[in-house]
Amino acid sequence: MDAVDTSSLTYVFASASSYSELSTIIVAVGVFIELAALFIFSKEMPRAEKTVLVLATVLITIGCVGEYIFGARANNAASQLQQASDRTVAALTAQQEADHRIAAQAAAHAADLGVTVDTIHNFVTQKENEADKQFLAFKKFASDEKTRTETVITQLNDDKANLEKSRDDAQVAAKQAESELAEMRAANAPRSMTGDQQNEFISRTIAFAGLTTNVFTPPSTTPDAGPLSELLVALLTKANWKVGSGVPIGGWAKAVLVCVGDRPQSNVADAATAIVLALRADGIPAFIDPKLGPNIPFTGAGSPLANPDMTIIVGAKQ
Repeated sequence: MDAVDTSSLTYVFASASSYSELSTIIVAVGVFIELAALFIFSKEMPRAEKTVLVLATVLITIGCVGEYIFGARANNAASQLQQASDRTVAALTAQQEADHRIAAQAAAHAADLGVTVDTIHNFVTQKENEADKQFLAFKKFASDEKTRTETVITQLNDDKANLEKSRDDAQVAAKQAESELAEMRAANAPRSMTGDQQNEFISRTIAFAGLTTNVFTPPSTTPDAGPLSELLVALLTKANWKVGSGVPIGGWAKAVLVCVGDRPQSNVADAATAIVLALRADGIPAFIDPKLGPNIPFTGAGSPLANPDMTIIVGAKQ
């Protein structure tokens, strides 16, 4: 309704302005005709009176022309102002309608929440309190989570330290077990000599070629004693010794004993020393026994020599 009245008034204002300009033009034309008639029909009028009338007529004409010109400008400015006003009113009307829609939506949401104008303050206060409670709860949750995380990290670090200690202990135990296993294997390994060691043994004993010896293996000994006795017999034979061997019925000995008696000849003592040193160089425990020999009574199986220069007894490894 307001939009229709505004348009009508604008139309009336424009029409009246046009008619006013037309009327001004008519007045100006009438005055001009009057001025012409004054010159044509008023020949007997005194000059002074005629001059005054002409001047008045000119002023009236100028006034009518000025009124027409400035009135047209004023009407144009009024029209532009009216258009600007119409645009402003339209924008304000649109903004008002948008505000009404927002207010209606807010009222609808407030109604859904059970809020009215009278209770809006209490509602806002309640929501602020709820937000504060939620924030405090979240803050407590974050603090608890931080504490729990720090506890877990501490426990993990402790577990890591324990695992590292267990790993170090296991490595130490493994190395100790390896060492003990190596010692056990070395202790249980059969006594023997490599090819190079055998050649070295022969080179040490061949200097005493021609000496005689018996190699006895007591029955109560370790399994490697027999093969070692046979090897010594073979090596001394290659060194040009005269060698006898046998297995006594009884007796027990430990390691390799070289029995030369308490008064051996010098070359026999040197030969016994050479044998002991050669065996020890190969990791085979060997000793000189000055209390036994050189001729040890024998009862058993084998072919021992009579009256040898020394007797070698291959006893148990341990």
